[in-house]
Amino acid sequence: AVLEAENDRLRRLLDATARLESTFITAELVGLDPDPFSLQVIVNRGAQDGVYIGQAVVDADGLFGLVVQVDSLSSRVALVADVNLAVPVYVNRNGMRSVVVGTGDLNGLEMEYVPDTADIQIGDVLVTSGLGNRFPAGYPVAEVIAIEHDPGEPFARIRAKPLAQLARSRRLLMVFQQERQ
Repeated sequence: AVLEAENDRLRRLLDATARLESTFITAELVGLDPDPFSLQVIVNRGAQDGVYIGQAVVDADGLFGLVVQVDSLSSRVALVADVNLAVPVYVNRNGMRSVVVGTGDLNGLEMEYVPDTADIQIGDVLVTSGLGNRFPAGYPVAEVIAIEHDPGEPFARIRAKPLAQLARSRRLLMVFQQERQ
């Protein structure tokens, strides 16, 4: 049963590579950061593997995080839900651009500065826009789960759930962004 479950997880990760146009290496989560004020993990790939600060990390379901520290044999990855991470995204349904920020909760992200009149619906999928050339364009990030409109406020409060399995994934892909010429 353990081997079947592992094979299933690896197949899903392999299927996720079809979405990536960039080169990548696989990595395995080997540790958790005990700091209660950050959501970071340690993976078994480092400078010897070509890993660099600012490198995007994905799992089989969505954007997992961003490399924030590199040692020779390991790296520290800030999860997409970390309060210090912001991701440029667009709404897959209509192309509206925005930014998603972490809330410090593994199950919560928020869209920043979305006008109260914006065309956002519960269930909308948010994908990486590729702006800033940090994250691979078109990779799923989150799904909108709640929209709050406060009278008199110019911006709606939009909450989303990360699509990556932040609390479960052990096998990851570290994406190498191609230089744009």
